Amino acid sequence: MDHSQLLGLSNVFAAHAQSADTVVVCPDGETFHFGDVHAHNPLMLYIKNMQMVHMFDRHPLRGLENSYLKGFWDCNNIPQLLAMSHQQYASHTTDLLKKFHHSPCHPTVLRKYAQDSYCLERLSLEFFAAWYDPSLSTSIGAFSQAKRDPLYIAQQRRVQQILKILEYHHAVTVLDLGASWGAFGEKACLQHDVTLVTPSRAHAEFCQNRLRSVPFPINYQIKTQRPLASDYPPFDAIVGLLPILIRQRDWLDYFSYCAAHLKQSGVAVLQVVFDERTTHKQLSRLLQQCELRLIEQEHLNRDAAKTYRYWVNNFSTNTRQIEQLGFSQPYMRLWQYYLSKMAYFFESGGLQIRQITLEKIES
Repeated sequence: MDHSQLLGLSNVFAAHAQSADTVVVCPDGETFHFGDVHAHNPLMLYIKNMQMVHMFDRHPLRGLENSYLKGFWDCNNIPQLLAMSHQQYASHTTDLLKKFHHSPCHPTVLRKYAQDSYCLERLSLEFFAAWYDPSLSTSIGAFSQAKRDPLYIAQQRRVQQILKILEYHHAVTVLDLGASWGAFGEKACLQHDVTLVTPSRAHAEFCQNRLRSVPFPINYQIKTQRPLASDYPPFDAIVGLLPILIRQRDWLDYFSYCAAHLKQSGVAVLQVVFDERTTHKQLSRLLQQCELRLIEQEHLNRDAAKTYRYWVNNFSTNTRQIEQLGFSQPYMRLWQYYLSKMAYFFESGGLQIRQITLEKIES
């Protein structure tokens, strides 16, 4: 076999031979090298079924994904392989926000994986604990520029950054809209009266046990549904991490909800994902409609790419542990590819993520 039988794949690797070292291992054991054959950490592509090559040749990007989900290949660095393929076969990827928010645990996706849906319902804590950091944070970490932080350290740094914003604005009561497993709420309740909104009863029970372990009196409430404005006095601050915002109507509803639950001059600290179609002008118009103004924003793409790379590496390292929970190989591969894709989209800028601080203004 020669390079030509790798069809379009050989074009990808040859085009990047100066900047990336690649080793391709075929089903019969034959090996092809692109770039420096003595490289210490090359991209390793293991082709298990040559159908992968033909699927890639017919439609490079869709073929790459579909053949991976079928188990036709494996790779030690899927985000890098995606970057090389997208650069070689440049195409405009549409509906990136939908692709981001429709993760493998989204109900529309889980309909195709009945066994995995059942396992996720019973063992969601064990599943996510296998690849999140020890704090079970769902946030985007804050990585230092100078050194390679462990994910746990980056997640704790992000929590402290948000808490400093709340302290600066003298917030006492805080509504945590994306509490999930309580990573932020556990720290926030040491300084604030916190209402945590979790996505399920299992999350709520875990948060309850987590906060009970705090060794001194704290004030908190845990909800499995967003509180109504009529049921609570306005909060000094709202924290929201990665809400599902796809259509313009979603953004308007979410910002309106935040405004309705904030006191005058109260602040909302939100991590939100945009696509390239979302302009600053559109965002400003939406905020103005909701009587909010942008007072600070931080671009998190570098941190998001690193966070997702940690997650995909943790997931790959612990696949056997996850499989023993009862999850199927196709569903696990779906997660690995999803996490890799998101790492690539944040690295390339196809998706933009920002942490924005909003203030409620007088009507």
